[in-house]
Amino acid sequence: MKVGERIREFRIAKGWTQKELAFNSGLAEITIRQYEKGKRTPKTKQLQEIASVLDVSINELLGINPIQTLSNMTKFLNYLDSLGYEYIPTIDAVIGDDYDRGIYIKDESITIPLTKEEFENLENEIMRDVETEIYKLRKQRNL
Repeated sequence: MKVGERIREFRIAKGWTQKELAFNSGLAEITIRQYEKGKRTPKTKQLQEIASVLDVSINELLGINPIQTLSNMTKFLNYLDSLGYEYIPTIDAVIGDDYDRGIYIKDESITIPLTKEEFENLENEIMRDVETEIYKLRKQRNL
């Protein structure tokens, strides 16, 4: 299945028309139609926009199913650790009850308190960045 077919599949699953997907992604309706018919292929930026509004990953749009040897959370935590950060699952923050977790910066010995929502947003943004960079590399190498 090609990327346009998957865009159509995810759009329909969300209950949207092509017009609604176009509006929500900031693209022209004709562009969405051309993607879905396979007449055009979305560039990285457009793929990010479409994936974001459809609440799917770029990998899902591309039909990439990586082998799951570790849970996504474990992969994410290992990645944070490789960058010099550590996830602290429970903290007592003085700035508010909602701040129940944190990111410890090893080099600076400080912890940034986070809410559950802030942590999930951080995780999603990092995963999107990684997926985007991998997509660019695959595209450059015609893979």
